[in-house]
Amino acid sequence: MSTPTPASPAAKTPFPQFVIAKSPEVSLEGLHERLMNYLACLGIVHQALWSCPAVVTSARDQIHGKGSKHYEGKAVDIRVSDVPADSRDRLLAVVLVLCDRFQLTVFDERNLPGAGHFHVEVPE
Repeated sequence: MSTPTPASPAAKTPFPQFVIAKSPEVSLEGLHERLMNYLACLGIVHQALWSCPAVVTSARDQIHGKGSKHYEGKAVDIRVSDVPADSRDRLLAVVLVLCDRFQLTVFDERNLPGAGHFHVEVPE
């Protein structure tokens, strides 16, 4: 009988197809399962509609406000600037429909200085 080989401690959670990180610091380690499933769907739709992958600007990384769900693996930020300006409301519609499907909450943070993203989180 063979002993199973433990997972490598250096193994990183892969990004779903058609979803990429803004930078190498963005990590999906320990991200809530519903958010991972959401990203998998969002990536496919984003690629089909805009011919480019969805970009995660933050997950369980960077510095966030006190009590942020990012620290718990229950929030991700999705970049908006990769979509043409006249299509960004359509992107919001896609994000909203998928959030409803996966029972997630979205905050439109495009108007915050330096933000330009949709914040998606698992509600309490």
